[in-house]
Order: sequence, then structure tokens, then C-alpha cells
Amino acid sequence: SLSLAERTTTADIYETGIKVIDVLAPLENGGKAGLFGGAGVGKTVLIMEMIHNMALEHEGVSLFCGIGERSREGEELYREMIKTGFLKKE
Repeated sequence: SLSLAERTTTADIYETGIKVIDVLAPLENGGKAGLFGGAGVGKTVLIMEMIHNMALEHEGVSLFCGIGERSREGEELYREMIKTGFLKKE
């Protein structure tokens, strides 16, 4: 664990590879992000693209929490990731 003197107060910007997010709503490296919107507006597509970019470009780990969502949405995301070959079924 870092001492208080060793900690940094600057935030590194995480480049998502999605220009509109990087310019209008940049994310902090190692931070959290919430994505809110109505049905059918492309939240899952955006999440998949961000997870894909994070894993391939930054060798990062993503955690998806569908709070308040039906389990169907998580299942659809999982199946889409397998179908596209992004997630290997073990």
C-alpha cells in the first residue's frame, strides 16, 4: 500500500477508442463508469465495444453489473460475446 506522500492526485485518462466518449465524457484510468438509457438505444453495443477495447488494447479486466436489469440482458450480452468470438466458451 502506498503512503499518503506516494499517492498521486492526477488522473490518467483511459482512452476507450470511442471518440465521442473520449472527447465529451473522458473516463479515468482505473475508475468506474455508469451507462444509463432507455431500451433499444444501444447500451449493450456500447458496453461490448468498450469491454472489447479494454481487453485487447489495454489488457484490462471489465466487470459488468446489470443493476435493476432483468437477467435476460446479461444473458444476451454473454451470448453475443461468445457469438462474436470475443469470449471463448470454456
